[in-house]
Order: sequence, then structure tokens, then C-alpha cells
Amino acid sequence: MLKNLVLPLLLFSPLLASPAVADEPVRSSVVIFAPVAGWTTNEADYMAGPPGRQSKKTLKEDGALGGIFLMYADDDLSVGNLGHYSNLEQSQVMSYMFFVRYYLARIGTFRPMVGLTADYIDIHSSIPREDARPFFSIDMVNTVWAFQPAIGVSWEYKSFRAVPFVGYFNERVNVDLYSPGMPGMAKGAPPQPGFRTEVSETLDYVSLGSHLEFRYSHFLRYDGKFYFRMREGENALFTVRNRLDLLLARTYGISVRADYFQDKVESNFFAVAGPVLVF
Repeated sequence: MLKNLVLPLLLFSPLLASPAVADEPVRSSVVIFAPVAGWTTNEADYMAGPPGRQSKKTLKEDGALGGIFLMYADDDLSVGNLGHYSNLEQSQVMSYMFFVRYYLARIGTFRPMVGLTADYIDIHSSIPREDARPFFSIDMVNTVWAFQPAIGVSWEYKSFRAVPFVGYFNERVNVDLYSPGMPGMAKGAPPQPGFRTEVSETLDYVSLGSHLEFRYSHFLRYDGKFYFRMREGENALFTVRNRLDLLLARTYGISVRADYFQDKVESNFFAVAGPVLVF
């Protein structure tokens, strides 16, 4: 349901410039648009049951995914976002990511960088009787907001660029569980009442990672990002984003992307591909 993706959407790094033509000036800025489709796997942990009798459960499912990427980039600024939607066996997942990166004045082969990334994930799950026993059913709404300001240094060598960075990662998680109840304990007994549980948590992390960019000739580009999130007393969480672009001409090409995102209550992997339009 791509009609749900109403925000302008992203992806593609400043190196995603189209091949230059000999008699044509090199562009100082580009706008990139890419509709994509692919596959996603989502896994979420939750506590189910009335107070005092809760147990940990895991919902794991996969399905088709559709999305849109949109980005503007020039020599100093990259800004854009991505959005995707998937309708899984028991859940509907909506996700948006926005980013902006600004590169300051060059110092030899180095350029300081400041950036901001914001993520939003919304998961609505309806768990049927066979998976929710002893309850009639369970409805779960899981929302995650994440904000990551960062600073780093860009280093370039020929066709390769690395931007190691350090940042602050703020994650706000809200889980809302509802069940209409469960059957009576004895035959003929009336159903037992249901429950509603809402848990909200704000988590602060230190993030550490790097952007990696590589291009081969004028037609093959790789853009990647990985980072760890760390906080005292917990295992580090990992995120990686990979994109490979094959530009067939100055104004179009093909893009393949694979992302993995991990947080305290859920993890998500998706792989997508689609055409790239460069303006």
C-alpha cells in the first residue's frame, strides 16, 4: 500500500551522481527518486498476560514490502528520507527514516561532518487464538521513535570515502497490548476478563560507526553505513544499511538495498530492489 507513504522519501549518498557526458558540465547537485519492492522479516518480543502472570512471547513473521526513496545532494549537503510499508501475516509495518548530513570546509583530504538521522517504526499486530493461547486473541501496537545527532570526519582517497562518526542515540519505545479475555477455567464457566497493558521506555545510547562509500568507474556505486549503540549494563545493538547502485545511463539505473535494524524489543531485516531516476 504505497499510498500510505505520503512523505517524500530517501536513500542514496552524495556519490550517487550520474555519469558525466564529455560535452556536458558536471552537475553540482542531483535529485534521486527510486520506487522499490522486496522482502522483509520482522521479530518482536512482548510480555503477554494479566499482571503477575505475564510471560515473554516472540512474534516472528515475514512478507512482501514496498517503498519509495528520495534524496537531494550537492557538494556540501545531503538530505532525504525513505519510507516503506509491509502487510505481513499478522502485522502491518510502517517505517520512515529521515537524514541530513552537512560537510564543512575541506582540510586537506579531510572534511568535518555534522548530521542527524531520525527513524520511526509503527507495527500493528493482531495475534489470533492459535498463537495467543490461553487468550482469545492479542492486539499489539509497537511504536519506536529514534533520533541520532552525530559528528564525524570524512576522509577520501580516489574513489573511496570513509566517514567515521560518534553520536548520541535517543530511542523512545511504546508497546500497547490488549486482549478481550480468555475462556473460563471450568467447563461452562463464564469467560475471564481481558487485560490492557501499556509500557513506555526512553533509552539513551552512545553510537559509534562509519559511513562507507565506493564507486567504480561511472556506473557502479556502493553506499553503506553501520553503527553500534551502547549503554551501560546492556549488550550493544547493531544496525547496518547497504546499497549498491548500477547506473545504466545518465538519468536511470537499478538499485539494490539490504538493511538490518536492531533495538531492545524488535529487529527488522529487509532487502529491496528497483529503478533509479536521477534528475
